[in-house]
Amino acid sequence: TYMGMCDYVLAMDCVSARWFVYGRMRPCGKTGGSCLESVTVFVDGEVLELQRGWLVNRHGKKIVPKNRKGKEIVVKGNTQDFTLLFDGAMLTLTATIDTRETTPGTFEHD
Repeated sequence: TYMGMCDYVLAMDCVSARWFVYGRMRPCGKTGGSCLESVTVFVDGEVLELQRGWLVNRHGKKIVPKNRKGKEIVVKGNTQDFTLLFDGAMLTLTATIDTRETTPGTFEHD
């Protein structure tokens, strides 16, 4: 078992490589286990890191969603916006990759 820090691809866009999700594992416990330390999301050149304790890192600036329970937080980027919602137990991240108008007034998202 490797007990160092490792980054793993958790999910990715295999078609156009527009987004990736990486998980950073670190050694923990007394029996040689590993713990997920952070999840980093890359979308169209924008980066957002979700850390333990419901913290979010954006360009070195900490966002604390747990202080805004039940309220959406929009993190604006140059090319991509992220929406965060903390419900008290779970942090949800939403990013709309593509929006297309299929018929006037009707939109489809990826």
